Amino acid sequence: MPAGTMSVRWRRGAGHDSFVLTVRAPEGTSGRVAVPLLRGDRTIAVDGRIAWRNGRPSGDAGRGAHRVGDAVVFEGVSGTRTFAWAG
Repeated sequence: MPAGTMSVRWRRGAGHDSFVLTVRAPEGTSGRVAVPLLRGDRTIAVDGRIAWRNGRPSGDAGRGAHRVGDAVVFEGVSGTRTFAWAG
């Protein structure tokens, strides 16, 4: 990328029991991150803070989040962030 290196790392548990996604964007940039729900109603944490619960955004960490198909999309993500759900 012209602004620098972007990295993405993800891991899915066996049988859809967990999902962890870490993204790192170049300084001064932001973007959109889609977290797959894998056909379940998930509670998603961003950097350890609940951001999505009961099918809607939760707290400041969920600001700008919305559902698109079988994923939750987080807008305006910058820096390094970790998205996770279990169960």
